[in-house]
Amino acid sequence: MFSDRPLSEAVCTPDSDPREVCPYFEPDSYSIRPATNPPFVGVFGGPRGRLFQEQDPRDRGPMMKKVPLVKWARGFSYIYSTHSHRFVQLSDITGALLHFKFISTFSQVAAGESGRGDRRQLLDYAVYERTVEDRLSLFSERSCRYQGPRQLVGLGMMCASEAYRHHVERVLGARDPAMDRSDAALLAAQALPAPSQDVPPTSVRALPMIWPYVSNSAIGQHFGKRTPRSLDHRAALVDHLRRRVHVIRVAADHLLLRLDETVLHRWERSGLGLAVLVDDCEVRRLLIDGSDPGLSVDTSSLEPGTVRVELDLAAHVVPGLPGRVAVYVFDGVAERDAGAAGAAPTPAMDWLIHSQAWVTEGATTDGSGGFNGAIERVTEGALRGWVYDCENDRFDLQVAVFIDGRLVRVARANRRRRRLAGVRGRRPAGIGRGFRIPLPLGYFEEHGADTMTIEAFVAGTSIAITRSPLVLNRGDRYAEWLPEERSWRTAAQELPEISEPSGPPDLAAPRNGRRLVLGPIWQSLQRRRPNGAASGPPRGAASPGRDRTSPDSMPLR
Repeated sequence: MFSDRPLSEAVCTPDSDPREVCPYFEPDSYSIRPATNPPFVGVFGGPRGRLFQEQDPRDRGPMMKKVPLVKWARGFSYIYSTHSHRFVQLSDITGALLHFKFISTFSQVAAGESGRGDRRQLLDYAVYERTVEDRLSLFSERSCRYQGPRQLVGLGMMCASEAYRHHVERVLGARDPAMDRSDAALLAAQALPAPSQDVPPTSVRALPMIWPYVSNSAIGQHFGKRTPRSLDHRAALVDHLRRRVHVIRVAADHLLLRLDETVLHRWERSGLGLAVLVDDCEVRRLLIDGSDPGLSVDTSSLEPGTVRVELDLAAHVVPGLPGRVAVYVFDGVAERDAGAAGAAPTPAMDWLIHSQAWVTEGATTDGSGGFNGAIERVTEGALRGWVYDCENDRFDLQVAVFIDGRLVRVARANRRRRRLAGVRGRRPAGIGRGFRIPLPLGYFEEHGADTMTIEAFVAGTSIAITRSPLVLNRGDRYAEWLPEERSWRTAAQELPEISEPSGPPDLAAPRNGRRLVLGPIWQSLQRRRPNGAASGPPRGAASPGRDRTSPDSMPLR
């Protein structure tokens, strides 16, 4: 809902009717797309899509559907707020929520939500913050003035089944013949209009045409208890689910997992199990479909689907020696059935999803644990750095970021970084990858934090990325590493550039049992420049101004 005036003039006071302040909506600018979670249909677009998302067609914008009214039953839960949920049989009629977001305070709300950083649609609010102005108006030639629920039924934005229409007609037909004419006319006005047939197939006004397919009972039979349990079906189900279990951190006293919504919500009880082994010795075995009390939701995490498994790794590792931690997913239903039949489960029932050498707390990405990497800086509230798996020659690793001990982000290093190519040592040259992870600093400040301790780990390990932890004060959005002091300098405003060596970081990269120290090699190359010049093309340069010995053009081999 929005006004025909600029945002600054759409003032909604506590005693005003929001339908009078913002009486307009757009029936034709929404679109319907398939969705992966119940109710398996997504609504996108509207005036927000027209104004903010049209420049980038890949950006679908915010989800506009909700299922806010559900008769609760045991086993039901929402997934993303009220946008999607564990499966329940849907009604054959739908409603509409009037959303009064675009009023005079919207620009302040957008800035606050973007600064807080804990929204799932963080990118959308960042776009609002950059583009929304007080003189902005959402009104256009597509706008339609709201008249009431019957109008939405006629437009096809609310769905009424034929059975419900017949019920309304029976009620109207049973009225007393002696009823006053004005009362009879008022009652007849309650008859539901037929939905318009002249609508685009992907418009939200097509909802009445597709709703019988969305609300059909066959979906309930597919996901309900009557699902066939043949071995082939179970194998396909477990293979589908095990790809959605991710190990975020392996600590001495617990295992942190991120489970996709399908593991916990889509099936009432999937029977999916998890086994943790240390040097081939099983230390934990439990079901992770929500039925085992050994699995608990990590309520402190800002990442959805984060769960915690308590265990004691230190008791199973020889002091001073690393131990290998392996995590398997198994089919708990097949194991139960095999046990009931007196047979042992076959190895094919287990899937390895994680295997990593585990070292005691305090290990860092200095090359000794098989990883290189460092946090480089904080810019505009985003953590920047890189990490490299020396054993598997990979940069695109996942990084887990914690603030004050709470998991806040899990992101993959996928930003191209030429300067990191030399970290690969003698391997074939290639472009490295780094990470830039926005931090929800505003969220912690709103909850009273005066200082925030930021830690970054290689996901799936207990190995902290070098220069972690980093402490920011309230209001700080920038941080630079001071090499000489070996400490962080933080500030609320952008810091002046600190001169850094033009070559790759002075870190070690193990290769076939050897340590290749890059710093001295780079220094020797620097000394080979004529007259010790720090810049300018050497002899034989193919084009003026291009330095063949710079890390951007000639990575170390």
